[in-house]
Amino acid sequence: MKSCAWCLLVLCHAWWAGCAASDDVPLLLVVSFDGFWYQYLSLYNTPNIQALAAEGVRAEYMKNVYVTKTFPNHFTLATGLYEESHGIMGNSMYDPALNETFDLSNTDPRWWDNGQIANQLHGMSRRSGGMMWPGTDVTFHNGRAHRVLAYDPRVNFTTRVDTVISWFLDSAEPVNCVLLYHEEPDATGHRFGPFSTEVRTQVEAVDNLVGQMVRSLAAAGLLDRLNLLLVSDHGMASVPSANVIDVDAILGADAYLEYGTSPVWNLVPRGGHTAEELHSKLAQASNQGVRLRAYLAADIPAEYHYAGNARALSVLLEANEGWELIRGNPGPRDNRTVCE
Repeated sequence: MKSCAWCLLVLCHAWWAGCAASDDVPLLLVVSFDGFWYQYLSLYNTPNIQALAAEGVRAEYMKNVYVTKTFPNHFTLATGLYEESHGIMGNSMYDPALNETFDLSNTDPRWWDNGQIANQLHGMSRRSGGMMWPGTDVTFHNGRAHRVLAYDPRVNFTTRVDTVISWFLDSAEPVNCVLLYHEEPDATGHRFGPFSTEVRTQVEAVDNLVGQMVRSLAAAGLLDRLNLLLVSDHGMASVPSANVIDVDAILGADAYLEYGTSPVWNLVPRGGHTAEELHSKLAQASNQGVRLRAYLAADIPAEYHYAGNARALSVLLEANEGWELIRGNPGPRDNRTVCE
């Protein structure tokens, strides 16, 4: 997972203008392009993003949080907290106290332990909006973002931008901070891999969308009034089709339950087996050359900022970069990508 940990793109174009009136508040638009590996900027043609970087400020990369998944990293961007603190430990997970599992459609506040930055300055002419950003449609302590549109892949990016602009320009209750999400190039990257023609086409399409967004902001009179931040949640790594680790072959299919998605699983022993037994077998496999790492919950590295939450289960299992965890025979496969 090492190189996948260095895969966030951050670009900032800030226009520091106006705010002369005493009742004005700073305007911020944060836009996330899911799965936009920072090296796409050098691999593919992205003139609109490059223009923003040239006029504003660009970070070469950001180090995302562990695990490198969409929901945890977007919630970290929204809260400023590590996963062990905000509680969203994966795109799917299990909570022993609730005895329930979580998936991407879950908006039950019990899973979302900490309110977002978007809510903390609400009131006093400060209002926030969430445009399909993970977690923004959740109610925190009887409150939520002022304007919210839950994720709907049928709504294209241009419509999302137009809606956000209307939120900023609302005459009665304008927002001053919006988090805007787009699912590409992640969806294409998982299907075809980061070096594919399809991803090249999609990255260049995303760049065109950025150009359209900037023109729309300018036409609305917002471009010189707001700060625009482009980010991503994680990057991409190629996984050859043969690079799979059948965990059932190591542990036995009836010895454990797994939660999460490859390349990181949380394991819980079952059928009379123990966490120590599972860990011992996985450690032996690693010593014999299987490309994985396993930790008992108490031994999860501190730098992961992951162990301090009950949703980190008995055994944490990682596949090395370029490998995928599976259960049983995968059948015929094309090249895959992970780190989503």
